[in-house]
Amino acid sequence: APAMPARAAAMAPAPMSPMAPGSRAIGAASGYAPPAPPPPPPHELDLLDAESDDMAIDAMAAPADLVSYSREEAQKESASPLDRTLEAQRASGLWDASHTTLAASIAALRVLVREGITTSHAIYGANAKKAVEAVVSLAGSTAIPASERETALLLAYLVASGRKSRALVLDAIRASAPALEARLADEAALRKSLLA
Repeated sequence: APAMPARAAAMAPAPMSPMAPGSRAIGAASGYAPPAPPPPPPHELDLLDAESDDMAIDAMAAPADLVSYSREEAQKESASPLDRTLEAQRASGLWDASHTTLAASIAALRVLVREGITTSHAIYGANAKKAVEAVVSLAGSTAIPASERETALLLAYLVASGRKSRALVLDAIRASAPALEARLADEAALRKSLLA
């Protein structure tokens, strides 16, 4: 083929070089990134904070409640018969809801005698004295069966340890059930018969 003239070769457009790989990623590499999603509205943030605070408070409070509950239950279960008896004593000094029976009070007085609680006890003396006085006040009540009144008076005599308390019970026995006085001479036998 005839050779192209030098002038025509100089005027011919230069061939395009192939695009270098990755030349399209220039825009991405230039630091451009898609916009971040907008933050949630302020009221939603408040709700989230409040919920997380409530959950944290519940998590901290629950163990304390459980510990408190378990301690109270343990104290109730470990209470002695004497503790339970004294807690059940009514404001009247007795343990019965009505004045027509002394059954509950007799059971309670037996606990006091068994545990050695008397009117001179350093801690429970006031409870014992109140019980003795209440029994004496009902010694002449005809609304209560005679057998209950007599048993309650004998137990009250054992609970009464002071001279005045003993004299109070003895006077009530002499006035309402004089036949019982003979049993007071042997306290050991009296105690054994009442606690049997």
